[in-house]
Amino acid sequence: MKQRLLNVRPGQDNYPVNMAHLFITNSSIDAHNNALYTLSNADKAQIKAVDIIIGGISDDLKKQMKNEIPDYPTKTMGLYSLVSVATATKYD
Repeated sequence: MKQRLLNVRPGQDNYPVNMAHLFITNSSIDAHNNALYTLSNADKAQIKAVDIIIGGISDDLKKQMKNEIPDYPTKTMGLYSLVSVATATKYD
């Protein structure tokens, strides 16, 4: 595989928005996605996750279990507590 580096940034002329992008770190991916989201003129929304625990356990235990859920997607099988979405945007 040959290396190809882009010399343009999102929002600049000739930026290949529809081209597949490969990154080596999650922080690079997050920065790229946040930049594209910020530059988008589409309708946007942020959706907050709601955790629900069902079953025959006390309310105190349910509350304790919900407090133990980490706020890091890498520890929740990729689930985010807040998701930013925009209309007409490609999501993988």
